[in-house]
Amino acid sequence: MKKIKLFLVSHWFGICLLFILILATVLRFYNYENRWGLAYDQAHDSIVARYALENHKTPLVGPFSSAGPFQTGGEWYWFIMAATVFYPNAIITPWVVLTLLHALFVLLIIFVGKELVNKKFGLIVGLLATVSTAQIAQATNLTNQSPLAIIALSAIWMMISYVKKKELKYLFLLALFVSLASTIHLQGAALIILVPITIILTRPPLVKGIIVLLLGIFIPLIPLILFDLQNNFVNSHSMLRYYLYDQYKISLDVLGRRWLTFIGIFLPNSWSHIIGGNLILGYIVMTLSGFAIVYNFLKSQLSKEWYILVISFFGMLVLLRYTRTPLFDSFIVFMHPFILLFTALAIFSIYKKNVVIGLSFMFLIVIGSLLKDIREIKLATNYLAPWSREQEKALIRNFPNHKFAIYDFKNKTGGVSLPLVLFLNVDKKIDDEGIKLGVVISTNGAQFKYPIVFGDKEGYKILNLNNSNNAQLRNEGWIFINPSQVYKSTEEWHSGSL
Repeated sequence: MKKIKLFLVSHWFGICLLFILILATVLRFYNYENRWGLAYDQAHDSIVARYALENHKTPLVGPFSSAGPFQTGGEWYWFIMAATVFYPNAIITPWVVLTLLHALFVLLIIFVGKELVNKKFGLIVGLLATVSTAQIAQATNLTNQSPLAIIALSAIWMMISYVKKKELKYLFLLALFVSLASTIHLQGAALIILVPITIILTRPPLVKGIIVLLLGIFIPLIPLILFDLQNNFVNSHSMLRYYLYDQYKISLDVLGRRWLTFIGIFLPNSWSHIIGGNLILGYIVMTLSGFAIVYNFLKSQLSKEWYILVISFFGMLVLLRYTRTPLFDSFIVFMHPFILLFTALAIFSIYKKNVVIGLSFMFLIVIGSLLKDIREIKLATNYLAPWSREQEKALIRNFPNHKFAIYDFKNKTGGVSLPLVLFLNVDKKIDDEGIKLGVVISTNGAQFKYPIVFGDKEGYKILNLNNSNNAQLRNEGWIFINPSQVYKSTEEWHSGSL
């Protein structure tokens, strides 16, 4: 008994860390078959990545931005390609790798917290990340916002390492992660504030520091630069036109972006979703985090790293407030590590004053988050995956030993047709010269002159288009959506190959 007690006392940090990681993994993988997110964007990106792998291509640009008519870098597709290679015969492989990455986020934020304050603080922020409703939701959602949390956290770790050790390799990696975040999803561009604040407060060597920073920023931009060089700088021109002219066509008033609304409604809602508690707890925790920052500042207990985090965070909030796009919870994934660290600071500050109150407050947040997490995990559904599998099996029964070329009527049903293409493609049932089939829904105005292979009278139908040529189908509004065309419309749309 004495040996066990001694073991627990000696290895308390490792034991707690292991428990947190097990809990984080269970929360991210339990009921997984009903939770992995499959819709238009996820199917589209997986199709692009698989086509690139199968045809030895390198995507230079990513998905089109929701902000304007331009694209981010190809690194997002590189991630899906690298994940798919592990087991290409399973559709779900990149989703599983992404979920594992979110479990790794928990481990990483524990070590960041340990470096920032101490082991206890690391475990507090790790437990918050474990039960974070937003983190759990993003862990099963294969969209290019999802990796930004761990990329932002990696940038924070490099900042902390540079402040402590003053080695230029950490400055290089800080710039690299910040630039990578912006090329994967445009929201990551706000992280750039972290770089000048770090420079101002640490004063790096002037010449070497600038060279290292520029190199770190430049490397993730190479795919975008190569794409523009090959396509008359179309992406850069579109981006400049948007930032100089098009974005101002939408007023901030229309977007509801008053400071009072932004600080008083959007931010507390997002904060509560990130820590996982209810909205009232979100207001309380956000307020306490602000008080904790001010209190530790007045007591001169904030390190230089905390100053960089706090100033950068407020700078990011200003940028976000003036961003002329609708804001959703998924638009601030890059802020997750900041909000988790500030929440942990509030809890830790209370804990240092009164252990019982601090632990009770932590318990309240964790239990509230777990109740919400468990409810959402149990109620999760994934209709598209079983529907797509069922349609694929029916097609194979109706057309044994054949492959298929899939069309979508006026591109209005991509949310179901692209997942079907993905399933068929993984099982080697797609061919550009295969049997022509069209996916349509009754409500979108299609004229059903083609034989119905199967489908609901009022819902989705799959039609046999095989007696029509490509020109006829185009004239009628049928859009070819085989992987070759999906890839071309994303990567080669400006080359005239469509």
